[in-house]
Parts: sequence; C-alpha cells; structure tokens
Amino acid sequence: SWRTPGWLELSAEDVARAIVSLPRRPRRQVIQPGIMRFAIMANALFPGIVDWAVQRMFVRRRRETNR
Repeated sequence: SWRTPGWLELSAEDVARAIVSLPRRPRRQVIQPGIMRFAIMANALFPGIVDWAVQRMFVRRRRETNR
C-alpha cells in the first residue's frame, strides 16, 4: 500500500512542540514540516507546475496502488 513519505510525516510530539511554542513566539500560521514552506512559495509563483508535480508524485501513485 502507498504511504506518505517519511520526510512529510509529523508525529504528535512534533505538532505539540509547535503548539507549545506559540505563546513564546506568536504567529498567524505554523507550517509543518518546515520543508513545506518551499512548496507554499513555489505554489504562489508557479501554481500550474506545483499542481502537475503533486498530481504526478502523490495522486497518481495513490490511485495506482488502490487498484
């Protein structure tokens, strides 16, 4: 079966750590994992390319393994 890549997975501890840090450093949003900042910026600049990449890397693979 298909799994989320390890570098995209978050543990409960990772999420809790981010939440607990908010009072010390308030901000509107917390992006986890940090590598996703790149994806968000790329999507703002090149939405068509990011849509294509996500479709190719994640959506198709999941559909292929569910057949």
